Formats: sequence, structure tokens, C-alpha cells
Amino acid sequence: MKSREDILSISLLHEADRLDAWSEWADAAAICLRRSRKVVFDTFSVTMEAAKSGLGAAISSQILVRSNLEKGELVAPFGFVPVNRSIYMFVNGQARNSAAVKQFERWALSEIMSRDDQPSPFEVPTRQIEQAAHSKRPDRPVLASSR
Repeated sequence: MKSREDILSISLLHEADRLDAWSEWADAAAICLRRSRKVVFDTFSVTMEAAKSGLGAAISSQILVRSNLEKGELVAPFGFVPVNRSIYMFVNGQARNSAAVKQFERWALSEIMSRDDQPSPFEVPTRQIEQAAHSKRPDRPVLASSR
């Protein structure tokens, strides 16, 4: 694909849980997708397999497809665009201080913040994550911004 308008000539693959993903992208790219061919799959993994098989284009978080990009199984012809979305991690109050939960929080934060290709637009949400992670309230969810 040479330009963003080229996306109109192929099927747009949608994950059932994120039917608005292409609309969000189109709004950011100033492209009308009304006449595009839409194919919906039940799960993220099936959607990505369809994209790898050449059935169309899919949208995903960079974190979720990083290894596929590194292996050359998928390409990101237009890069990745930060969107105004959040990821919520809800932790049972009794498990809040367990070593496994703390380790997962550290891993999730490092994945979110490890983007090398451009400065992070997530400085404020990162402070919110750190504040929530150190909160005295054990039932408070940890909030992390997606990429």
C-alpha cells in the first residue's frame, strides 16, 4: 500500500469486540470507510491469522503484534497511532499485594513504556498508573493507557 486511501481496495478485518477500531483509525486518517468491505471475526487471534493469510487488513495494538512484526508475518504500512483508550487491570483486594500480581504490573508497565520509535505520549497516565499501584486502597484498579 502506497497511501492510506489504498486501504479502501481491500477487506477490513474486524474483531467482534473492537468493531469501532477501523472507525477510530479512519477518523484520525480523515478517510471515509463507508463503502469498504467489512469482515468480522469472533476473536483477536482469528482476526490476526486472517491478516497473516492475506485476507485483508486488521487493526491491533502494537504490543499484541510486536513479535509478528519482528518475524515479518505482519506489516504496519502506516505505523501505529496512539488512541485515547485505556486498559484496566482489576485485582481482587486479597491478591493485590501478591508477588505474582506485582510482577505482572511491572511487566505490563514495561511493555507499555518500551516503545522506542517515538516519544511516549503517556506521561500523565503513567503517573496515574504509578499512583494507583502504590495506593493504600487494595481494591483500587490499576489503569494503564494502551498503544
